[in-house]
Amino acid sequence: MGTEIPDIYDSEMNHRDVCERGEVHQKGYWHKSFHCWFYQIENGAVFLLFQKRDWRKYIFPGLLDITAAGHLEAGERPEQGIREIHEEVGLYLAAVRAGP
Repeated sequence: MGTEIPDIYDSEMNHRDVCERGEVHQKGYWHKSFHCWFYQIENGAVFLLFQKRDWRKYIFPGLLDITAAGHLEAGERPEQGIREIHEEVGLYLAAVRAGP
């Protein structure tokens, strides 16, 4: 996997630049991410599904995490973030954009 380059923003969400992910986190720049929570219903009870992070991750190794999440690359729209679902849990899904 290559270096992630997300867009960075000011606190009013005005686009400012792009920057490598490591620097984004180190300097605390505002940036966009994608989160997708999966759930299932069994016998009327709702269960939120997590993934367990790989032990080789440098941040929070081996701990539970969002079902699928990641950074939006520079220029990506939120619906393009569904690629993270495949990267994280191996499912291919199609985005459906609601509204204009």
